[in-house]
Amino acid sequence: AAIQRLLTQYNLTMGDVSQEEQERDVVKENIMSCYRFKFIGGDWEFKLMFVICKWNFCKVFRYGKSKDKNMIFFGKEENMETVKWLYNMLCDKFIAFGKNRYKEYQDTMDYLVKPIGLDTYLRRYLEGCAMGLDMKFKEESDREKVQNEDKDYGTKVTALVVRTGAEIDTYVAQKFGGYEKGRKQPTAKRDSCFAFGVKDGKNTQIHKGVSESKQAQTSKVKLLK
Repeated sequence: AAIQRLLTQYNLTMGDVSQEEQERDVVKENIMSCYRFKFIGGDWEFKLMFVICKWNFCKVFRYGKSKDKNMIFFGKEENMETVKWLYNMLCDKFIAFGKNRYKEYQDTMDYLVKPIGLDTYLRRYLEGCAMGLDMKFKEESDREKVQNEDKDYGTKVTALVVRTGAEIDTYVAQKFGGYEKGRKQPTAKRDSCFAFGVKDGKNTQIHKGVSESKQAQTSKVKLLK
């Protein structure tokens, strides 16, 4: 919540400075694989990135040929750094959470029913995590709008989101000629695996320490009780 609040305040403040001072704050892009965890498969990496970008003033699209499984995301440099940090941190931690959930599943599964493998469980679970995280970010954003002393805060944030989206769209149109609507991707089965993912994604609590290693930071991503 603190990360999201600081990023929002920063972007609102940048909206008050002159265009000349904002020259360094132009839209950029970054191409990444959305199929890094090949033993899991599925579309969860892109869906997680979509949620993180959505709430942190960036946009992400699938990029290139479908067989390449790449994504490209756009935003201003400071926002993109936050998105990359959250994405890498949450990928690692959600997979760790999912493996623990799978152990629970193995301990309680009905042996009269054919069990599913770890990869299948994680695909469903991780898509649920992305949905739960989306709910979490929305709740935090709504809460901030209500609690903020600035009566026009909500209106300012909405205008900021619209303006940032328009800037990214303009950049994409100028450099890449716009974007096409992609084919609908298959979604994970919404069973108990998915439900646990939604619960854990929504209850994720993130603490970022200053000047800590990635491993130390990842260890501070917890689940709320």
